[in-house]
Amino acid sequence: MVDTPPVEPGRIRAAVFVDFDNVFSGLLDLDSRAALAFAQEPQVWLKRLAAVNAPDSRRSYLVRRCYINPAGWRLHPALGSERVFFSRYRPFFTKAGFEVVDCPSLTHRHKNAADIRICLDVIDTLSADTRYDEYVIASGDSDFTPLLQRLRAADRWVTVIASSQTAVAYESVADLFLDEQEVIELMVGGSPRDEPRGAAGTADAALANGREMDGARDAPPHLEGPRPTRPALPELVERICKVADVPRIDTVTWPRVFDTLDAYGTSHEFKLGECTRWVRDELGAAGVDVGRAGIGFVVRGAMYGGCPLSRVPPPSAIEIASAFLDNTVKRAGAAGLHLTLEEIRDSRDWIHRDITDDHLEPG
Repeated sequence: MVDTPPVEPGRIRAAVFVDFDNVFSGLLDLDSRAALAFAQEPQVWLKRLAAVNAPDSRRSYLVRRCYINPAGWRLHPALGSERVFFSRYRPFFTKAGFEVVDCPSLTHRHKNAADIRICLDVIDTLSADTRYDEYVIASGDSDFTPLLQRLRAADRWVTVIASSQTAVAYESVADLFLDEQEVIELMVGGSPRDEPRGAAGTADAALANGREMDGARDAPPHLEGPRPTRPALPELVERICKVADVPRIDTVTWPRVFDTLDAYGTSHEFKLGECTRWVRDELGAAGVDVGRAGIGFVVRGAMYGGCPLSRVPPPSAIEIASAFLDNTVKRAGAAGLHLTLEEIRDSRDWIHRDITDDHLEPG
């Protein structure tokens, strides 16, 4: 066996594994510009990603693999019946130095084996002569959670790029987790971390994401200024916020968030990045302080609850609130907090009292 050369100071040896179908499909539902940037400019967003964490280091992506279903396609959400075939984007990844791995559908449900192939290839690299310091997994598939745990146990840095809702445990096991809104910013050229992630953009999120990749995995972040005041919430709500990572917004503020989202939907063509900025600014002008991260969480929660803001005609404030509540109950249940109908009613009173009982579903 050939000895691995010593790691150069400031150099990070990285391996990136892209589940194309998962990331592209998720982005297409949220922002078609970001989806196209992901598919057509991998060399651009990969360079931006290198600067998101440990910007003073020199990151080398020694392994670049993209897993794609060559016969896969999605309907374009804005163009109705037009199919967007994944194969048209293969040359862009090849040009960017990726090894493209074909993962055709193996079942009648059109499920490909990309996740298994990625897991096998990642495990293979752990025993390679080269030691990879960082693993980038581009997928929102929470089934990768055991793989991420295996990588952490091997003392490797784990970065996750997700364009769809994921389990809380999947987010927690990553050293750096970019959610849907942050991925959109990465693709279109903004800063994925223009404010702390999580809740409503609080210092707690910075604590969770403030580690630097310099060998001190658990080094404390450098936060400036006092910690923001946290609103007092009922005990049940505190538990929901904690296990499901829901924004800690008070009862008076929630309806204003949904009303402003309603106003955005009736006056704009939906784009997640633009939406979160517009709603944040409108709320701020009215004296309501809710960060983009919190707004994005609500928008995505409503979409996963069956009420996308891209719908025509756009959903009302109550429809958005109902879908968000339904998704919150399911997200809490997935994290092990199963709510009774009475507890769901209490949660409803926290989020929006005008949601009727017929919209409540037990978790």
